Amino acid sequence: MSVDPWEEVAAPFTEMPWVKFLGIEMTKSDPGVVTLRIDPEAEHLNQNGTVNAPVMFGLAEAAGAAAVVMGFLDLLGMTYSVVRHVEMDFLAAARGPISATGRLPAEEVERVRAEVEQGQSVDIEIPVDVTDESDRTVARISMVMAIRAPRDG
Repeated sequence: MSVDPWEEVAAPFTEMPWVKFLGIEMTKSDPGVVTLRIDPEAEHLNQNGTVNAPVMFGLAEAAGAAAVVMGFLDLLGMTYSVVRHVEMDFLAAARGPISATGRLPAEEVERVRAEVEQGQSVDIEIPVDVTDESDRTVARISMVMAIRAPRDG
């Protein structure tokens, strides 16, 4: 019986206060592609009744970071990753449930893996699309994740 790779990292992820606050659920977890979803509550909305920008950003950032984690599960013990840079374009007001899909570009996986295994620090760009329940893109982010070897001490 095979175990979903996400199960290896799901428990710590789902216990994070930010994830709990947003009510994030995983809807897709394949190597290098992760989709997260929220069904916004009143505290997630702005004065216009649409999903607040920081909530969309938080969901998108989590999806991008999760895509990196899923793409390099076997390297988690020898690295850590942090967001280094993000640019976000808000394209439309978001109402109702929203999803964010982060994609680790396949052509980058081999390069990043080789550099990380040699002990190098690597930056990788992760595109993330945020969509509403009609699959309309409401926001896009381009985030750079820094993948680093653990520091001593």
